[in-house]
Amino acid sequence: KPASPCLSSRLAPGVAVTPQRTAMIEHAEQYLRDLGLSDCRVRLHENELARIEVPPEAIARLAEPALRHSIVQRLQELGFAFVTLDLVGLRRGSMNHLIRLEIQRRFAPVDKEKTS
Repeated sequence: KPASPCLSSRLAPGVAVTPQRTAMIEHAEQYLRDLGLSDCRVRLHENELARIEVPPEAIARLAEPALRHSIVQRLQELGFAFVTLDLVGLRRGSMNHLIRLEIQRRFAPVDKEKTS
């Protein structure tokens, strides 16, 4: 069985962890597992955007019109405003590059000419 890290790790940096959001992710991933996708992640970004990650060999199946429509409908019922399919595929640590960007923004030197 694939490892299943804490649901809060599915939220992008800066997106508040709430019981409602973690429940949305949990229900979305369960829905995908019910469709036969045993290895999947739903990442939550700003503005309630869901980014679905599945193994590369499953991407074409999820993009089929009937299934795609069903997934979008269900995830919107759960509270996601936008539903996307990550074309790179499932990978560990896909949120890590966002953490680095957040840290860079936080500690970037201020350009005094731009703020004047």
